[in-house]
Amino acid sequence: MNKATQTTMCASNEPRLKVSYELSNGRTVRLTNTMAVFEDEVTDKYAAVNFQKFVKIMSASDEIDDAVCKIHEFEEVEFKKHVGGNWFVNVGSGVRCVDVRKWFFDERGDLRPGRIGMGLRLSDWQLLKEHYPQMLETRADLAVTVPCFDQVGHKAGKRS
Repeated sequence: MNKATQTTMCASNEPRLKVSYELSNGRTVRLTNTMAVFEDEVTDKYAAVNFQKFVKIMSASDEIDDAVCKIHEFEEVEFKKHVGGNWFVNVGSGVRCVDVRKWFFDERGDLRPGRIGMGLRLSDWQLLKEHYPQMLETRADLAVTVPCFDQVGHKAGKRS
């Protein structure tokens, strides 16, 4: 089992659980008290999303898998799923990865991919899905996390 657990104490003396799951080639996904952090120790890059966004990504796994399957079959695919805030998960024919990225509006008002994010190799995506049941066991609160836009009273942000 490629899992390492580390517990520390935070300022309020409540245990702060950090659990890491290995993906491939120095890549991990680490769960903190409130975030899922995708890390690449080779490039020293990371992307942190809150649990609401992480659960939304994982709940879209069937749709993401359909897009990945098309990549394996050398079909054209442009899949993009909003997971909250300005965060999207993308799968496209041009790059063989599952891209989790924060997007921004440029000066013309067009939505563009930003620098904050991580492209998961297709093998990393498969490992992440395999680790997810363990994550749910370790962090029971993930199983009951509801994305903010699915909550009663959510007000969609408006761009001016």
